[in-house]
Amino acid sequence: MRGLLFRGLAAFSVLATLGVFATCSAPLAKTLLVIPLKIDSVKVKDHSSIRDFYSEALGTSYSGTLKAAKTAEACGDRECAQVLLKEQGGDEAVFGAVRMLGSKYFLSSSIIEADGKVYSQKIQAANVEDFENATKRMADALINHKTLEEVANLDNITESEETKLANRRTSFYSSGGSIGFTQPFGSSYQRYVTDSEGDCSSFNCIETTRLEKNDKVFTLGWNNWFEFKNHLAMEMDVLFYAPIAFGGEANLLYLFGNSDFTPFAGGGLGVHYVFPDQGDMKMNNKQNFGPAANAQAGIIMFRTYNMNLVLRSSYHVVMNDDVDNGLTVDMAIRTKVGGGGGDKYHHTSATTYLAMAIGIAYLIGIIVSAANT
Repeated sequence: MRGLLFRGLAAFSVLATLGVFATCSAPLAKTLLVIPLKIDSVKVKDHSSIRDFYSEALGTSYSGTLKAAKTAEACGDRECAQVLLKEQGGDEAVFGAVRMLGSKYFLSSSIIEADGKVYSQKIQAANVEDFENATKRMADALINHKTLEEVANLDNITESEETKLANRRTSFYSSGGSIGFTQPFGSSYQRYVTDSEGDCSSFNCIETTRLEKNDKVFTLGWNNWFEFKNHLAMEMDVLFYAPIAFGGEANLLYLFGNSDFTPFAGGGLGVHYVFPDQGDMKMNNKQNFGPAANAQAGIIMFRTYNMNLVLRSSYHVVMNDDVDNGLTVDMAIRTKVGGGGGDKYHHTSATTYLAMAIGIAYLIGIIVSAANT
């Protein structure tokens, strides 16, 4: 039964990855009319730079064809944009304006469809350089018809969101649990265990020793994910290989893009403990504890949402006397929480504290179990 579940989970991981790539590669046969931003010419400088940032961001996010509007004047309202869309053609048009209030910049933009439906958003920028991230965020939100909060990631947050007390930069933190199976290689994760018959308290029992083989090891994990800029993430895991071993790992991962379905790859180091042999086969000088290394790859789904689904395959090796190693396929569910300083989009809730308490209790249980083995 466990073998069927392991093969099913592995197949689902491969099919999901192929399905995501097929979906992402399918082009949309639409044309977006890009109308120049209307910019306050008195207070806002570097008009061309801001417009270039927005055009580049739209070109990166839009899957169809971009068409530059032929107009001598910028257009910042719905009526003007609707007239240009009708005259110059296209499935939809994007327009907007940049204004300054005091020392703050505000970018408001909308996307209007041929039938007149409009979707609008507004974002604040600290300076002209900040428009590079602000326009990325705006383009993602308008094109996907999402809010600015839903498309927030470490590559498009603005400077005013990024800096907190003591000017510390923040990471996006998520935590959750994983479940899967590990396929041991060779004689890995085998040990001698003792079975008793009778009343051992009165020394009237018979003990027999047998070799316990684990063809498939049920694997549980407590995962902590810290996402940074430049497509990098750090992951810290607590892992339990029932009923034979436990350990912890710290991994550095690279994410291939910014989409909601993002593949990743990487590896890391940690420490693992494999439970020792029992009875006559117990060797007091045998090293069961040792450093571990792993390499992994997978895909994170619904990345810009508060809850993510992660499918992952990883190979790990433990540098103990038996050199235990194996291939793990697992599935994780994680939720964004206010770690690493937090931000206004991801707040720590009562559910988060409950999950952390369960995780700590789970870790203590593993340690106690190992101590009594």
